[in-house]
Amino acid sequence: MISSASRSFAGAAGPEPGRILPIVVAFEVQTRRLAPPRGHLAMQEHPSKVEGAVTPAVDHIEVLAQRLRDAEHLGPDARAEMADLLRSLALELERGEPSDHEEHLAHSTVQLVRAVSDRHEPGLIEAARNRLDEAITKAEAKSPVATDIVARLADLLAGIGI
Repeated sequence: MISSASRSFAGAAGPEPGRILPIVVAFEVQTRRLAPPRGHLAMQEHPSKVEGAVTPAVDHIEVLAQRLRDAEHLGPDARAEMADLLRSLALELERGEPSDHEEHLAHSTVQLVRAVSDRHEPGLIEAARNRLDEAITKAEAKSPVATDIVARLADLLAGIGI
């Protein structure tokens, strides 16, 4: 059965006078009762990382490794070695729950390799390289395997003048 208030929203003749106001007031009262008090910040829930789950950084690394194999402005050996190092990094990050340092390291790596792959101007590549160096320094103690892989990638880039 459809109430007169429902019919009014469906385009029928107007509601009986005073019929909708109690519904709106009741909704507002119920909403205020459910809402947290002003100034109170609700605790945000973050989805927990599942062991073995692919993180966005890993997805980016794998896509970038594929794209890098087609980057014609880099020599075939450099392309293959960089792609292999990126795949190794992705595999390392998939082993368990990546730490914040590993996530930052992966993100910085993706930024630099993407800048090189897309032939960005030297200033942008240099800035990305500096951010990667900082990420390596921060992650060395807590993520030695991932840091080693990324450092080898950075050395490879330096060897070809990047």
